[in-house]
Amino acid sequence: MRRRMSPIIAVAALVVALTGCGSEPETEITVEALTMTVGECVWDEAITSDTTTEIGERETVECSEPHHGEVYYTEDVAGSVIPDNLASTATDACVENFEPYVGIAHTESKYAVSLVYPSATTWEAGDRQIACLLIAGPDEELTSSAKGSAE
Repeated sequence: MRRRMSPIIAVAALVVALTGCGSEPETEITVEALTMTVGECVWDEAITSDTTTEIGERETVECSEPHHGEVYYTEDVAGSVIPDNLASTATDACVENFEPYVGIAHTESKYAVSLVYPSATTWEAGDRQIACLLIAGPDEELTSSAKGSAE
C-alpha cells in the first residue's frame, strides 16, 4: 500500500490587537496567546493552509472533537536575534520529532506537518516557540488524537 507524502506547511505566528485612544492604533502582541502545548488540539483553519500564513490566538478543543491540528512537539529558540535559518530549524525539528509521537515516519504517515514559528514581529515581542502540528491536509478536520496511532 502506498501512502501519500506529507508536505511541510509553514505558519508564522502573529497576534495583533488594536488599542489606544488616539487616532493612531497601537499594535500589541500577546505572546502568551501563541504558546502551544504538546497534545493539545487546535481549531484554526490557518494551520492547514498550504502557504505561509500568519496566525494569532487559536481555539483549543478536546482531541475527540473536530479539529484542524494536533501539537506533537514544541521547542524554544535561544538567542536575542531571530535566526536567519529559523524555518529550516523548525522543519528539521518537526521532521525529527514526528515519529516518536505518532509511531511512524512522517513520510509514511497519512498526516501532514504544519510548522508554527515566530515571525519577525512576534520575535520582537518575545515569542521564541517553534510548534509542530500534525494535520489531515488542507481544509480537512481530524476527530481523534494521532498520538501513538502509527498512521
